[in-house]
Amino acid sequence: MASARRRGGRDAAPAPARPTGTRASLGRPRTGESARSLLNTVLGEFVYPVGGAAWTHSFIEALGRLDVDEKATRQALARTAADGWLERERHGRRIRWRLSPQGLQRCIDGTVRIESFGGVRTDWDGRWLLLFVSVPEAQRALGHRLRRRLTWAGFGPLGQGAWITPHVDLEPEASRIISELPASLHAVSFVAHFKPVRPRDDGAAFVAQTRLVHEWRRFAFGDPVLPAELLPSPWVGAEAKRLVDERTASWLPRALAWFRALDAADGAADDG
Repeated sequence: MASARRRGGRDAAPAPARPTGTRASLGRPRTGESARSLLNTVLGEFVYPVGGAAWTHSFIEALGRLDVDEKATRQALARTAADGWLERERHGRRIRWRLSPQGLQRCIDGTVRIESFGGVRTDWDGRWLLLFVSVPEAQRALGHRLRRRLTWAGFGPLGQGAWITPHVDLEPEASRIISELPASLHAVSFVAHFKPVRPRDDGAAFVAQTRLVHEWRRFAFGDPVLPAELLPSPWVGAEAKRLVDERTASWLPRALAWFRALDAADGAADDG
């Protein structure tokens, strides 16, 4: 019997020949999200059931049958590993990709969701779980990863960083996803940033008030203003609103006085 030899000098059974004259897939997904999505399906349907690991060449061959080229497959593997769902095991010059504990759980969760999908839910109590989280535009890759995680968990996007699900029991999962975001994102908190600010003079009050309103506008123009009964308790937005009102009452008169004095001085200089 003839045999095929893989890289590294190891013998392996020859892969079945690709069909000719017909297409092996319904489209031509080659790169990016298409490759990632197909890889996820292969991981859940074929890798997880047989021990949770496979060689790079196996992924290249399998996804190649689905019209994903080698470069896109390798990128999909690397990005999935970067997300913490795969771990590399080096064997000489070869790499075996193994599902991490997080990746294993993802496959389990995905299998449960796929098998249960299509049923009609009759036990909903009318409550919604709302999540507000956004990533700076400069960190698009992180934003894409966050969206994938939340969608996979069962949240639907409402826009402007708002996500919703009728499954309130997903709150621990949402908290876990958010806790895994880089610490630098958690460091930027509207309340935590402005609460300790104490302007030393009227000019500093002008700076503080301007920045306060500038940041608050982002919330005012992005928040859908949901009914109180649909918001979590306590709602951090209420605390933020109290802080804005308190700081504005203290800072705005001083800031206005400084600006008016500045403008008056400039006017006097022009008259001279």
